[in-house]
Amino acid sequence: MHHTSATAIDVSLGEDRIQSALTYSHQWSKNNGMSLDVKKTATLHLSVRKSIQMRNRVSIGDESVPTTRTAKFLGLTIDI
Repeated sequence: MHHTSATAIDVSLGEDRIQSALTYSHQWSKNNGMSLDVKKTATLHLSVRKSIQMRNRVSIGDESVPTTRTAKFLGLTIDI
C-alpha cells in the first residue's frame, strides 16, 4: 500500500509553480499582443484533505487571482 500526503512545503512548492506558470503566460501574452483576463480566471484548490489550503494568492501581473469553490470548464461544473 502506498500513502501520499502533502506537507506545507509541498503546498508552497505547488503555489510557486502555479505562480511561475502564470507569470510566464502573462509575459508571453504581452509579448504577443494579447492579455490574460483576471476576471475570467480563478484558483480552484482540489484536495481530498480539507485541512490543506493554499496560503498565498496567485496573481497575473499585479492583479490577484480570486479563489473559488466552483468552476465551469467546457460545460463541466466542478463544485467542491
